Amino acid sequence: MQIWTIAALILLLAVETVAEPQEYSQALLNYRDALSAISSGDNSATIEIAFSRLDSLRSTLLSRTSAGHSLLESLPAEEFDRVNCVPGLLVLRTEVVFAEPDPTYFLGLAERQGRTVDRAFFHAYSRTYPKPAWPVYREQQTDYSGCTLFGGGELADTYALWDDFHRKYPGSYHPTVQNVLQDIEGEVGNSTCACEDKASVVRELSAFAKRFPDSRAAASASKRAQEVRESRSGFRFHCISG
Repeated sequence: MQIWTIAALILLLAVETVAEPQEYSQALLNYRDALSAISSGDNSATIEIAFSRLDSLRSTLLSRTSAGHSLLESLPAEEFDRVNCVPGLLVLRTEVVFAEPDPTYFLGLAERQGRTVDRAFFHAYSRTYPKPAWPVYREQQTDYSGCTLFGGGELADTYALWDDFHRKYPGSYHPTVQNVLQDIEGEVGNSTCACEDKASVVRELSAFAKRFPDSRAAASASKRAQEVRESRSGFRFHCISG
């Protein structure tokens, strides 16, 4: 009985170990097929479909294994090298772990073979993420954290960029558009780590509320600006994150 239990446990672990890479392999295949369809001139193929499949691949790579690590961290070296050569995907697993779209690759693809909506989307995406995983309205300070850039207009200008895209192309690239808008609203409504001084924060929040009065973050922006003026906010100015 004990021998059977040990054998069953070994078999179970083996199944778990094999199952996760299989899921990743299918996601990788789906993404490669989408890119191939674009290259072949298939009229039903779009860059938006390929980008959506890349997002599924990213989610799979960043999902947690039974050992508690991301699948990306758990891949053997030769398999990681394979992933590292996937067009349009940027990966890293030393010190910090990420799997992110390559804006330069997709912008080039959109310019060559995309629709008007693809070009508009990746111009906006490239402006928002000049480097992987870090939007233009955050200043990276460590591998994992940074401060929010208030005062220079990055939050409001980026929000305007995506709000305009959403109005012109409703429904297109919907998950990413909504994620970016919600992320900016979260920074406006919740961030307490400001890269700049008190006056910069007041200026940014006040300008955001005035510029986007119908946004979900407008009321919060006005309230927080007033709290900063009255020195009763939880903001840290010239903040060092961590």
